[in-house]
Amino acid sequence: MALTRMMNRTTAAALTLCAALACCAPAPAGVTVTLKARAAAVDSVVRVGDVAEVTADGPADAPAAARLRTVPLAPAPVEGNTTTLSAATVRDRALAGGFAVMLTGAKAVVLSAPRTTGGEPADNRPASPGDRAYGEKFVTAAASRALARAGVEGVRIEVALAPEAARILARHRPDGCDLSGLAPTPSVVQTVTLRWLDRLENVVTVEAAVRLDPPRLVPVLTEPIPRGAPITADHVAWRPETAVAGSGGAAAPIRLAGAVQPTAPWPSTTDFVGRLPTGEAIRDLPVGAVVESDDLRQTPLVRANQTVRVESRVGGITVSRDLKATRNGLLGQTIPMSDPDGPAYGDRTRIYARVVGNRRAVLVGEAAESPAYATTPQFDSTPHFDPAGGPR
Repeated sequence: MALTRMMNRTTAAALTLCAALACCAPAPAGVTVTLKARAAAVDSVVRVGDVAEVTADGPADAPAAARLRTVPLAPAPVEGNTTTLSAATVRDRALAGGFAVMLTGAKAVVLSAPRTTGGEPADNRPASPGDRAYGEKFVTAAASRALARAGVEGVRIEVALAPEAARILARHRPDGCDLSGLAPTPSVVQTVTLRWLDRLENVVTVEAAVRLDPPRLVPVLTEPIPRGAPITADHVAWRPETAVAGSGGAAAPIRLAGAVQPTAPWPSTTDFVGRLPTGEAIRDLPVGAVVESDDLRQTPLVRANQTVRVESRVGGITVSRDLKATRNGLLGQTIPMSDPDGPAYGDRTRIYARVVGNRRAVLVGEAAESPAYATTPQFDSTPHFDPAGGPR
């Protein structure tokens, strides 16, 4: 009978041990935990990552190592005091957090209050490159989701984090967050707030600086254009460059402290319509192709001997008159004009105007300052290419 009772007690103890082991996570096989002899608290709660080196043996073990680092152990000591945590205490509290670990290294760790370095609080110490990269990536993803919900896409997001904010994000590695304070305003540094719940359901808050760079719009064909056919603004849609090609040039890095940058409006497709000159395709272009300058041959908006409406603006007064072009003119070119109602050709005063549209131009040089025609016009003597007659 005594033997039977002993076997029953042994069996019950074994079952109890198995049940206890089943209730906790097994020790991460690919994670090495080395207890430090001395450590300094980073914030108000001491965690496994503060008192021990938690190293993943391979990429597959990195998630387990990251979770183990965030397991809370004890409150941080007050300034000027120290606390000693034994290896057994660290092991037991890690077990309570869901990890059965085997510790190496020191038998106990002496924990001090947040230290200062060179007279500056520990919060101002530089963050490690890994912590900073993780924090910036996390904030960028959160800002991108917030902008997508607001219907803003294709923007470039620049992020800057204070060292302590980067360390907190890297240590907690939250699954998600609530982001507030972000407005869809480009080219202005904004301070956003990120909040999430930690493993103990405490609210954790960090701030970050975010700047939104407006997208560069490019003309994309909405229909195929055969060689020799005209290309105008009616044939294109203006889309963000990142949607059809690589990202544009990088903006200057964000400064966490400095002058407030001016607000700039979001680009509108109507602002770009006039930037696409009228031209002819020099090759077959498919739908979705980005129109480059070498894809089209500009056609003259003004042709020789055509009647052109020329304007001269003086203050708030605009005077216009029909003149005759003496040569072909592309968009933006300055060409000579003649007055068909003037005296004989050899005695006519030459007028120079800049082509601004189809059979439309504005006076340039001294002629633009007076309704009277200038006898000594200011003219750019640089040769211009004339598709109909070569350089002029």
